[in-house]
Amino acid sequence: MFLSERLQDQPMELEWSVKKTSKLISGISGANVFPNPTSDQVTFEINLDHFQPIEVVLMDVNGHTISMKQEGYKGINRIQFSALNTFGVGLISYRIQLKEQQLSGTFIKF
Repeated sequence: MFLSERLQDQPMELEWSVKKTSKLISGISGANVFPNPTSDQVTFEINLDHFQPIEVVLMDVNGHTISMKQEGYKGINRIQFSALNTFGVGLISYRIQLKEQQLSGTFIKF
């Protein structure tokens, strides 16, 4: 059985919660990344305390990157990446950049 087949059968949760660390990040009151694992698209939900620009950068183990910028508004902001087929299978790192602060983590692509 391939790794991707095993991952599809098992529910997974993020190993850490941005909400738990958000007290260290000014202006953000929570974030969620789903689905995890994923095969072709991923959505970031970022709950901001006030208007500020958001940049989300994805990077695979081979160094391939995609980034998306948007104006962030107070409340829940959704940023979706689709067509992740340009990334290899495995861990995809992400960075959420808010002005001078950032959050980072990983999700699984199969």
